[in-house]
Formats: sequence, structure tokens, C-alpha cells
Amino acid sequence: MAQIKVEHLHKRFDDFIAVKDSTFVINDGEFFVLLGPSGCGKTTTLRMIAGLELPTSGEIFLGDDEVTYARASQRDIAFMFQMFALYPYMNVHNNIAFPLKCEGKSRTEIKQQVHKIAKILRIEHLLNSPVSGLSGGDKQRVALGRAIVRTPKAFLMDEPLGALDTEFRELMCTELRELHNQLKATTVYVTHDQLEAMSMADRIMVMNHGIIEQVGTPQEIYNRPQSMYVANFIGDPSMNFVKFHGKLEPQQTSIDLQGETVAIPRMREGQGNSSYVLGVRPEQVLLTDDSRFRGKILSTEYFGTNQVVTIHTDLGKVKATLPSSQKYQTDQNIGLKMNSSHLVIFEGNGGKTLHSDFMAGG
Repeated sequence: MAQIKVEHLHKRFDDFIAVKDSTFVINDGEFFVLLGPSGCGKTTTLRMIAGLELPTSGEIFLGDDEVTYARASQRDIAFMFQMFALYPYMNVHNNIAFPLKCEGKSRTEIKQQVHKIAKILRIEHLLNSPVSGLSGGDKQRVALGRAIVRTPKAFLMDEPLGALDTEFRELMCTELRELHNQLKATTVYVTHDQLEAMSMADRIMVMNHGIIEQVGTPQEIYNRPQSMYVANFIGDPSMNFVKFHGKLEPQQTSIDLQGETVAIPRMREGQGNSSYVLGVRPEQVLLTDDSRFRGKILSTEYFGTNQVVTIHTDLGKVKATLPSSQKYQTDQNIGLKMNSSHLVIFEGNGGKTLHSDFMAGG
């Protein structure tokens, strides 16, 4: 296995910039997820790491070797696509064994390796079965087996669970992470699904319009978003944004929201008079009569043990995730309090966080 290092990677298609000046490091043995919506540049980045796409500029290192313009076959990586791309005329055993046959391994070694991988993936009973009759989940396991059977330096996966239904996707998320824990393999995984990313990744790189918005652990991405884009993209419901106007000093400890004093984190520097956005996760919002920051309840959504309550305030809509045992009525006037230790303040125009202690993340 190997570390992957990307420096100032840039990819242009005529007038369209797919990836812009990306620099990041994927640690040896790390499960690293590229996350973002369609068209954000995550798949193009993965394809350049794999050698399936050549960069316009920049450098890619696989371990100690620069592989920027090396052929895919020279990079010792395994690539797994969204579509399983299995050989329909071969059975499960031969599909998994195919990479080893191409390397000229002996029949005995191939048999041992295939059975070892099949045992890990729990598909030993399917080795003699044709792949055409397998379920989506079993086809995915066979594709995984073919990718990992020869222990490459890195595994690259482009939305490999996208073709599965919800039940299989949840199961395969768990199995992929368990497999990674066993193999300790460097894995780069592309997805647009934040739940996949949050449940599997050691670290996540969030992309937007070809630019890296943030790199960090799932906890850092969720609790310490470095931009409004990340804060809005991660979380369901996403982070609340409350606009306010004023002057922020470096040592300022609170702001005023409709007469309610709200504690805030430390700023990097004084910001002067301008518009800002206060960000707070729905689970960090408390509804109480003991607050001057008030609003009217628009709706409640029931989710078993929790409910999401939407409140209209003069500063915008706010969602609160609360226990379902608490009862609220539509049009009820209610006060809002926020957990000050989980607040984020963003620039009103650029959307970047203003916290001094957030800058170390990523």
C-alpha cells in the first residue's frame, strides 16, 4: 500500500475547468472519500489519480514514484466502477481470478488467493455460479473480490454502490468499511452521498465546482465546516443560517439577536461593520419561552424518536431537531436558544468561516 500525494492538480476541458489547483495528501492505509454533487470534479480527480485522464498541469505521486503521466497499467492500482463490469461468460471464481491469470500466477496460487478473498467476502458458496444470475449485492462482492485479489498499492472506487437499492447500499457500506479495516488498504472513494461518506471515511474532501472546500474527518466536516457550502451540503436537515448585521471585534464574546444575547466563538480578527451569517445545527437549537429571540412554528415532521420543527423568525427560518415527546402546535409563538459551543459565524458575502480556531482543520 502507499501514500498518494497530489500537488496543484489542474484539469481543463476547452473553456471548462473541471479541477482547479488541487493539493492534498491521502495517507497510507487511509479510507479517503471525495464528496460533492455531480460536476464538482471528484470523478475527474479520481480518474487522473488512476491514469485514465491526464491532467492539464500538476503532479501525482503514488508512494515514492511520480505517476502524473504514467499509463494506468503502470500505476499498480485497482479501479472499481459504478457498473460492476464483470465478465458474463465466466463464473464467479474465474471473474475474481482473472487479474492473477493476467499476471501469470500459477494455478495453485490463484486457487488459494481466490478462496481466501471469497472467504473474506462471504461468497465461497458462489464460486461456481454464473455471475449473470447473481443479485446486485453479490455482483458487487465479486467486483470487489476481483479488485482486491492482487493487493495493489491503492483501491480507487467511483460510486461503486450507486446501482444498488437502499437496503443493499447500507449493507455494503458496512461491509466495505469492515473489509478496509481488515486489509488496511489505501482507498479513494468517490460519492455524492453524504451518508456513505460520513459512515465510511477516515477523512473527507468536499469539492464544489472543481475547488476543494474542505478536507477533514467526518467530525470536523460536520462540527467545524469551513464554508457555508460545506455546512449546507453536510447534514440532514442541513445547518441553519441566521443573517445578522454588526461589527465583530477579535475578542468579542457575544452578539445580539432581537434583544437576546448569544455567545459566539472567537474571531480571527476584527471584521468591522458588515453582514454575517450565524450557523447552527438543528440539534443544537432549543425551544423555550425563556428567550427574546422568537418565532412562529410553521410545521413539525415526525421521525420516530425525533421530530424536526420549523420556525419562522424575522431573521429567517430555523429548524430544530427535538425529541418527539415534546409537543408543539402550528402557529405557536416560541423562543429559541442555541448551544453556543456549536455555533459558526460565516462571512455574509463569501461564506467562509471567521473562526480563528477553525483554520487549523483540514
